[in-house]
Amino acid sequence: MNKLKFYTIIIPLFFYSCDVKRNSIGADNELMILVSDKNRETAVLFFQKTLNDTIFTPQPEPVYKIKFTKPVNFSKLKRQSNLIIVSLGDDTRNSGTKLTRNLLGKKKFLETIFNDNHIIISENQFAENQLFMIISAPDERSLMENIEGKENWIKSLFEEKYNHQQRSYLFRDARQNDLEDSLMNNYSWNIKIPWGWEKIKENSDSNFVWLGKEYPYQWFSVYWKKQSNMLDSSSVADMIFEFPLNIFRTIRFDNYRFRLLNGDDKSWYDWKASGIWESIQEPKGGPFSLFLKFDELNQRIFMINSLIHYPGENKSNYMRQMELISSTIKFKKIN
Repeated sequence: MNKLKFYTIIIPLFFYSCDVKRNSIGADNELMILVSDKNRETAVLFFQKTLNDTIFTPQPEPVYKIKFTKPVNFSKLKRQSNLIIVSLGDDTRNSGTKLTRNLLGKKKFLETIFNDNHIIISENQFAENQLFMIISAPDERSLMENIEGKENWIKSLFEEKYNHQQRSYLFRDARQNDLEDSLMNNYSWNIKIPWGWEKIKENSDSNFVWLGKEYPYQWFSVYWKKQSNMLDSSSVADMIFEFPLNIFRTIRFDNYRFRLLNGDDKSWYDWKASGIWESIQEPKGGPFSLFLKFDELNQRIFMINSLIHYPGENKSNYMRQMELISSTIKFKKIN
C-alpha cells in the first residue's frame, strides 16, 4: 500500500494505491499536465509563473517541456516522471475535477476548494522516481493569489528531482576515476567525469584542462590562477569575455543574451555567466555557461566553462548536465 506524502503548509491527506511500483517513464525535464480544455489556459498561466526558465541557444528553449493531455488518459499516463493534474471548481462534469475528486475522496477534495491549500505533492506515488502534483482550487484567481511567494518553492521541487535523477544517470555507474585521481594528485582539484568524455588538452604550465564529448559536440574546460580574493562584477565580466580569446583563441562570447549572476549562500559557485558563443573563423556557435569558483584552501580562482554545438536540435538538457558536472568540483590543500 502506498501513502501520499505532503510538504510545507499543505493539508494532511492520504490515499492509497495497491499497484506494484515500477520505474517512472518519460524524460526528467518533461512535465505531463492532465487538464480539461476548459481549464487549460489557467494551467498554462500557472506554469508560466512557476517554471518560466529559458535557455538561449541562441533560439530560446524552455528548460522544461510541458505537454498537455486530457484527464481521461490518466490510467495510461500515471507512471509519468512528472505528473500534474489541474482542477478548478467542484463541478464533476469537468473531467479534471472528476479525476481529482476520485483520487482524493470527497472530504479532502472539498478541503482543497474551501481552504487555502491548493497544491498537493507526492513522491513515488504511482512509480519510482516520480513527482506527482494535484492543483485544485475554486477558481483561477484563488489559485494565482495562493501561489504568490511560492514560485521558487514550486520550481525547486522539480529542480531537485531533476538534479537527483541526472546525477544518478551521469555518475552512478561508469566514471573515469583514473582521470579524476590524476587531476587531484597533479593540481589539487577534480570533478566527477562521466564515461564518454575525452581529454582534449592538459597544460600544467597554463593551468588548463580541456575535455570533450561528441554526439552532440560538447566542450568542458577548467582554468585556474592565483587570486587572493573574489572580484567585483565588472572585473568578473571582463575576465569572462577575455577567457575564450585567451584560451581557445578561435571563439568569443557574444553580448547577446549575456547574463551574469552572483552566487548566494545556497549556490555552489561564486559567479555564473551564461550566453552565446560564436566561432571567429566560421558560422558556428551555441550556448555557453561559465562558473567562477574561489578555492579558499589555496587562494585560487577557477573558471569552469561548458559549451555545445548542436545546430537545429534541443540543447538545454545537455547544458544542464554539464552544469551538474561543473558543480562537482572539489579541492584539497596543496602540500
